[in-house]
Amino acid sequence: MNPSIKSVDPFFGTGTTEFSRKDGLAATWFFPKAQTGNVHPGACLPFGMISACACSGAYVTGYGLNDLNYNGRPPRLFDKLTATGFTHLHQSGTGAIGSYYNYFRVSPHHHPGPALDMRCTLASESASPGYYAATLQEGGIRAELTVASCGAIHRYTFPAGGRPGVTIDFAGGGLAAAKCSVTPSEAAVSLSIDGFEGHIVMEGIPIYVCGRLRKNAAAAHLYAGAKALGERTISFARGDDIPGSFGICLEPDVGDANNCELLLAFSLKNALQARENLASFAGRSFEETRRAAEALWEQCLGRIRIEGTEADQQLFYSAFYHSLIKPCHLNGESPLYDNGHPFYADFATLWDQYKTALPLILTLFPETGSQMVNSLLATADAVGEFSNAILLSRDMTRCTQQARGLTHQVLADARIRNLQDIDWRWALEHMIADIEKETNDDFHATGIAHPYTHTLDLSSAAFCTALVASAEGEESLRDRVWAWTSRWKNVYNHGTGILEPSKYYEGGAWNYSFRLLHDMAARIALHGGEAPFIRDLKHFFGYNAPPVQQQVDPADRECMARGFALNRFEGFNNEPDMETPYAFLYAGRHDHLCEVVRSAMQNQFCPGRGGLPGNNDSGALTSAYIWNAVGLFPVAGQPH
Repeated sequence: MNPSIKSVDPFFGTGTTEFSRKDGLAATWFFPKAQTGNVHPGACLPFGMISACACSGAYVTGYGLNDLNYNGRPPRLFDKLTATGFTHLHQSGTGAIGSYYNYFRVSPHHHPGPALDMRCTLASESASPGYYAATLQEGGIRAELTVASCGAIHRYTFPAGGRPGVTIDFAGGGLAAAKCSVTPSEAAVSLSIDGFEGHIVMEGIPIYVCGRLRKNAAAAHLYAGAKALGERTISFARGDDIPGSFGICLEPDVGDANNCELLLAFSLKNALQARENLASFAGRSFEETRRAAEALWEQCLGRIRIEGTEADQQLFYSAFYHSLIKPCHLNGESPLYDNGHPFYADFATLWDQYKTALPLILTLFPETGSQMVNSLLATADAVGEFSNAILLSRDMTRCTQQARGLTHQVLADARIRNLQDIDWRWALEHMIADIEKETNDDFHATGIAHPYTHTLDLSSAAFCTALVASAEGEESLRDRVWAWTSRWKNVYNHGTGILEPSKYYEGGAWNYSFRLLHDMAARIALHGGEAPFIRDLKHFFGYNAPPVQQQVDPADRECMARGFALNRFEGFNNEPDMETPYAFLYAGRHDHLCEVVRSAMQNQFCPGRGGLPGNNDSGALTSAYIWNAVGLFPVAGQPH
């Protein structure tokens, strides 16, 4: 096992933030966003379709203790780590995106009949890349999970005595938190000769499953509610009254070892593909599957080698691990198109990912990057425009309030890195069509899009389009969009150099004012020159300012208002601020850049469950850590 694998702690960032005592500049920064990483420790592959993890129903992945939280210390939904079973497909580090998965809950038990919402305390948890295990304390059942590319293997070891059973519930999804649960609009499940298969339709997306025990079940039946059914098939059409619990209850033959293995495979296409996906790994043992997963992680994490203390290694590789979970690879499984193009989901969202996470992937994994770019283009073909968030949901317009034109930044990054096997004429067609779509009429009619950050977005999107057009020899297209690249100036106050008042998303005018634009020389000139630009940057980063009282209670609006009034850096956990330290470079103050980054790295990150200062946002925060740790930082969409 490579040192990088040994250093990974999948539990990193799964709990409430545990900052060490903040000092220096970091003591002056205000952290309004949720103080937890919102990641899970479940078994998964790099960019893998499937994750398998204990599920309590907590926000946001289904794992952990937290209730809904958007700012301050997260409130508790549970007072200890528990699980009602083990679920599949999970988000990673997001906030309130409204699509939380946690499908096909598997609950082991040692009594006849289905297990309905039986909550057990998690004990003796352990996890490593591709593997998760825990003991259900009340029943003494040991659960181990590992994953393949399109499926998972569960291994359960039961205490002696009792009547072992495994329930697979099709009815639930989402979270136990208020208004976060989801139920299928259609469903079916059937017993087969050696197992079962079925499907659910969640948020407009069908998900097919095929499963069986490694050894034949001693008994198997379908159930709905608490009632065992004699039928071999049950189905529910759209509009039917679907029960709150239904699925399969298996009674495994546990043999002398007192254990059983459950194999589950999934597909977004059809039942036949789910069966083929099961056949692709059914011949491998649990340990062989686990070793294959571990080998994939070794290969990916080995792309970067570092030196340092054991704590340094653990922090770095745990962050790197959580940077490579999303987006997820669903090639051959697209529910949107059938044209052979790759498909990736869980861009949740581009606003979170485009500055750090996707540049990391495009740089270290160019083949994967090319597939992701082609997926973005094929998805745009299917839905008619670039989407800011691509989830397992038919809602392709969610999160549009965050930003516009961010796919352009990803495409420009791919072109700068000379990624192969991308049809750049196809890309340019979508880039120009997206800038000129009806939603952006305000930008073209007045030179300003509302809120003002969208003006910055579209100006940058025009620059990215011009960059790709020029690289492809499309000079007329370049000239057509070039005038749009300077419209960012329209939303700055030319006296103060700060953005005019607007309705800003998760930040204020100061957070967005120092965004790294494609013409920083003009930006600094608009601010009045390097001296006032550096002066205001130093104010933003709290130079010579007293320590700040952080918000603890999410309901403490007075503390929140005081913090926002500071016009202060909010740390790497706030997306608009991730790149801001590097604005010092453009004014020749590398020393201040180093002071800010060093303070952030020393005061905002540490090993352990509480080691992240905020939501990891599909790898964006941990990717920011990785870039800064190796002494580099990408400027999204720009050739620097």
